[in-house]
Amino acid sequence: KAVSAMAEIAKNNFAKGCDQLTNYDEAVVADIEADEDCLDQFADRSDRFLIGLSKVVETESDDRQVDMLLQIVPNFERIGDYATNLVELGQRLKAETTAFAEMAQKELDIICSAVNGILDITVTAFANNDNEAAKAIEPLEEVIDDMVMILRDRHTKRLKSGACSVDTGLVFMETLTY
Repeated sequence: KAVSAMAEIAKNNFAKGCDQLTNYDEAVVADIEADEDCLDQFADRSDRFLIGLSKVVETESDDRQVDMLLQIVPNFERIGDYATNLVELGQRLKAETTAFAEMAQKELDIICSAVNGILDITVTAFANNDNEAAKAIEPLEEVIDDMVMILRDRHTKRLKSGACSVDTGLVFMETLTY
């Protein structure tokens, strides 16, 4: 239950991080940073707890469960890191008083929506121990990977044609990485 709560925080932070690319708000940034601190602390504490627990579990099933949690916690924590990275990109855009081209913004909205959707499925599947829902994640992740490649190509063409600035273009490419 605690890891599910952590996953929910990470998922929500990622959604808020995406929003900071176009609607930068210091109050929301402060919330994201506070939640990220909680995620970091939880990851550290849970790792220590789970490693200690792994030394005393008696069944193979429990051992698999502890191993799974040891793998999952850092991944949920990394989602929180991506949210922080998106905030930093939003800060750059605000500092440069620039914004994405209309098409670039639409593309980012689409990919952020897709990633937020897969995060919803992931967190729900984990919380409910729903293996069937979890099986849907991998194909969706492949679609997102394909989308990233297509959007990189499109944005490179915009950069070459001068349809967007280099600074904004770099932020766009970094956003796709996260």
